[in-house]
Amino acid sequence: MNNMKLNLNVILTVFRAMCPEEYQKTIATNKFSWKTRHKFFSENLDFIINRVRDGKFSHSAFKTDKYKHLVKFVVKVHGNNNPFVSVSNHELMLSVRKQSLVEVISVETVLYK
Repeated sequence: MNNMKLNLNVILTVFRAMCPEEYQKTIATNKFSWKTRHKFFSENLDFIINRVRDGKFSHSAFKTDKYKHLVKFVVKVHGNNNPFVSVSNHELMLSVRKQSLVEVISVETVLYK
């Protein structure tokens, strides 16, 4: 999904591993919880389970609860441009500035470590 043009109102399923604090805010509001300017997601569940949650990803060895929760988001993309930017073969980035182009339809806990 490399910055391609999308038809209006496309439904996507993306996954995100998150810490307990972000997870609680997300579940309580059914929205993305923003603490930084960008959120990273993947359409590839195996990537999140086997790479992001492997204990070696992005300093997670030092903060063991960093990726404790695995969440599935079903989102609707509004507009003609995809607000998710492909930053690797498996990662998508969403900027807080483009969050208005993404409507969270559902949030589901997939895995709790």
